[in-house]
Amino acid sequence: MEFSIDRPQKGSGSLESRVMDWLRFPMAALVVVNHTGSMGGGSPYPVYSTLCILFPEAICRLAVPLFFLISGYLFFNGLENWNKEVYLDKMKRRSRSLLVPYILWNLLAVLFFYSYSAFRMHMKGEAFMSFSEQLQEWGWLRVFWDCDKGLPLNYSLWYIRDLILFVIASPLIHFVLKKIRWVGIAILGALFLIFNNVHFLGGLLFFSLGCCLRICGKSILELSRTVRWPALILSCLLLPAIVLTYRDYRPVSNFLMRVFILSGVFSVFFCASAAYRARIIRDTPFLARCSFFIFAAHGILIINEFAHYIVLHTLPLQGEAYYCVDLFLRPAIAIAMCIALYWLMSKIMPRTLDLLTGGRAKPRTASA
Repeated sequence: MEFSIDRPQKGSGSLESRVMDWLRFPMAALVVVNHTGSMGGGSPYPVYSTLCILFPEAICRLAVPLFFLISGYLFFNGLENWNKEVYLDKMKRRSRSLLVPYILWNLLAVLFFYSYSAFRMHMKGEAFMSFSEQLQEWGWLRVFWDCDKGLPLNYSLWYIRDLILFVIASPLIHFVLKKIRWVGIAILGALFLIFNNVHFLGGLLFFSLGCCLRICGKSILELSRTVRWPALILSCLLLPAIVLTYRDYRPVSNFLMRVFILSGVFSVFFCASAAYRARIIRDTPFLARCSFFIFAAHGILIINEFAHYIVLHTLPLQGEAYYCVDLFLRPAIAIAMCIALYWLMSKIMPRTLDLLTGGRAKPRTASA
């Protein structure tokens, strides 16, 4: 949400695989921050609005493209040619790591959202919809796909939904890129920059880029080193430009945002690898294993109800100061709650946790 979905190969102690593993937790954390203040860019509070544009609207949006890139890179690891056996084996593995958690987390969202809503209505003495009426309002099976503005009921899982589709289409992606390679990536990149409202283009671009790197025998680390200075300089220049154009020149800001994603993904990977080499950061295996759980669980009442309630009733601030602190404090509380729940389930419900995380709760032993 590895979480990159896949795992670096067993026994791999390379810098690249360790950086991938380390990035799982901070990128999951950025997803939580994004879901806290993604609508705050239009706030009348200038400092809060600027923070929301910089973080939820820009920096935090690097997380999911990076996950798509690593997922594609690991999915096509060691793959030379497709055949029926290879494809079925890939589907079997991804059924456990993607499809089963996707279904279970959306079912949990149905249960918890309805129960919580019914409980609140009951406490207020108000009538509430029956379970079947609520399902009908959600669109029944659309809870697994697009019941809320094109998103599944557990809204953060749109990434898993799109990744499942890319995995299903992986033989076609591999076939096309094996023929045209970087030309295909260039075409996808151009489409990504031009069409702002085509939701799946970003995921397809970065998943395909991971595939193309494998076909060409290159690594993400190698590519990030090659483009490091243009990427870093461009990323630093784009952030203030995005802030300045966000309100009055939104189409320009959206375009700059997509350019920033292209440069920022490689900037993040290079900076993480440089920090690893300098021993500034180290392996965080427990937090890495928590990352998928945090990604999947935080949107089910935790970030918008429980963590919000804690901040609302304990933070002695008002106005803009409150919103600025809430932007970072609420995600921190939500992440802490998810980690605590993950730890508790690992002790008393390890098999259930294993199903919910697609096997990611275990220490890394499996190959990609």
